[in-house]
Amino acid sequence: MSVKDIKEAEKIALDEIRKMKPKLIEDVEKGIAKKEIREYKTKRDKEFYELKITETIKLKSKDKEIEKPQITIITINKKTGEKKISVSG
Repeated sequence: MSVKDIKEAEKIALDEIRKMKPKLIEDVEKGIAKKEIREYKTKRDKEFYELKITETIKLKSKDKEIEKPQITIITINKKTGEKKISVSG
């Protein structure tokens, strides 16, 4: 199933993240996490939409607290609608 535009891709990606990590969507809505969406084409003329959400997470060690970014990316093939999900950290 093809994805007609960037708004549809954003909705699909957010729905997918909501299933996995509902708190992350809440953090986006509250402005705690940052959301970016873009469209791009590869050298082989494949077209994709990419939604990236970045949040800072806090980790505690024995004597200190560390902040590090956690990035969630959903890439959607514009032609087929196939989704790939990547999470760092």
